[in-house]
Amino acid sequence: MRRLSTLFAAALFLGAGSAGAAVTISNTGTPAAGELLVNTANQAITRIRLVADTTEGATITQVTLTKAGTAVNGTDWDELKLYWDEDGTYNGNETKLGDTATPSGSTTAFVFSGFSQEVPTSQTRYLWAVVRTPANPVPGRTLRLSVATGGILVSSGTISGYATANYQTVWGPQVARGWKSQGVGELLPSQAAQPILQIKLFTTKPTGPAVTVNSIKLTKAGTAVNSTEWDLVELWTDNNDDGLTAGETKLASLPAGATVTFTGLSIAFGASLSDSVKLIATVRTSAYVVPNHTLRLSVAAVGHVITQETKPVGGTAVGSYQYVYGMVAALGANTPATGTVD
Repeated sequence: MRRLSTLFAAALFLGAGSAGAAVTISNTGTPAAGELLVNTANQAITRIRLVADTTEGATITQVTLTKAGTAVNGTDWDELKLYWDEDGTYNGNETKLGDTATPSGSTTAFVFSGFSQEVPTSQTRYLWAVVRTPANPVPGRTLRLSVATGGILVSSGTISGYATANYQTVWGPQVARGWKSQGVGELLPSQAAQPILQIKLFTTKPTGPAVTVNSIKLTKAGTAVNSTEWDLVELWTDNNDDGLTAGETKLASLPAGATVTFTGLSIAFGASLSDSVKLIATVRTSAYVVPNHTLRLSVAAVGHVITQETKPVGGTAVGSYQYVYGMVAALGANTPATGTVD
């Protein structure tokens, strides 16, 4: 009986060992986080490592890549391929797996199947996710392709683990709210050239030619009435980077409106010039501003800053609400409800 118990225990031990996965999925940080090149095919942005232990290998039959990041399918990237590799270096000696995927809509899972690739015992194999970008992806947007737990299927052997890749980012011209932009504050009556938004134009690309902005669109939000409470918006340089107009140059003036688009500008920045340019948007108010009314100006969406080179400018610059302070009449808490006067 004692011998049978010993044999039974040994069998359990061996069974537990064989239940472990023979092949482990991982990512070693290659490629590192970096630039997603513009108008470029065959960019290898994710390497997935498959390591077999000394007990057995596995045969891979399906891989699901999961997309993360702000890159828009079809706009910022438009093609995805999967390759099989033996040496871990993307050098043209890889084997393509499955069909080429075309990112579209809101798809985040891309399934590759119809192949059979072996990871032999005690050996290592690799998968590469390779993408293509069009001519005008939006700077600042990001893309990552990973394999989640359960994202690789096998016909023989066992597999476990996951591989989370690094984000790749489109470098190029961007717009953002400047650090000296007005916070939430007071919108003064009968006041010209009140700073309301500092706009920062910059590039994340360390080399290459400068870009020239020739159009900036501002969008108004808030309850202040156009023309009645505010009637003019102006765009200024901010060479001192202080959010103030003293000593600065007025670039343009336009009547107040739901949107205001300054055209005919020539604002150059980039790697070959200064790394950023600051601008100030100001407003003029009338004597008839209404207390508690609000006003905000923003570069509200991608496409609202246009360059001479017709390259997209990423990012937004959202201002803070400015409030008209003053006396406000309102019903008191103890005002009688509607009723009959006896």
